[in-house]
Amino acid sequence: MVCGDLHDGGSEREAMPVIEALGDLGPSILIVPGNMDPRGFAVRLWENAGFSVLHKRSLYVMGTGFAGLGCVGTSDPRMWRDERWCYHSDDEVYISIKEAFEKISPFGRRVLVTHQPPRGILDRAFDGEATGSLGLRKFIEEFQPDLLFCAHIHEARGEARIGRTLAVNPGEMRKGLFALVDLDLREEDAETTASPRIAWFGPGSRGGWQKG
Repeated sequence: MVCGDLHDGGSEREAMPVIEALGDLGPSILIVPGNMDPRGFAVRLWENAGFSVLHKRSLYVMGTGFAGLGCVGTSDPRMWRDERWCYHSDDEVYISIKEAFEKISPFGRRVLVTHQPPRGILDRAFDGEATGSLGLRKFIEEFQPDLLFCAHIHEARGEARIGRTLAVNPGEMRKGLFALVDLDLREEDAETTASPRIAWFGPGSRGGWQKG
């Protein structure tokens, strides 16, 4: 699961070594674009590499439904049209997530994958600014997915809850930070509501399985 910012702007040629390295990790890469991933080519290159792009889409895997939305919401329309980055309207967030999520709502476990965090959790930048999406917060409060993977704020690595929804920011992969979340994805257990377990890895991580 990759929550975006795989690239830092740049060209297609510069993007390919990162894509190839990620592809070496295995065949089941689920990904959404971050604001630093060029709208003009990132998704196309990822799909060519065999990644499952969840941006405004949904997917069903072993008893669990996944839905996603990448990029970052902004009120500046100039950013929406800039192909070098990936931004969209703030107003688009709630609607786009709801449309993708409705396709997985019948499934026993429902996982949401976004780049931007929801407002109020895992969204504080170094300067203290809250950068989370109000539309995403509203959606989670209303629909309560079981698990949210998000990113964007590198310094906000960790976990938090909105109601029964567990939110996880796994940290910067380029610093060797990541997290494993055990959903016990067996078909016969798909209807259970057991809390996921999380194991944190990388410099300064506590390691070992923890109840989310």
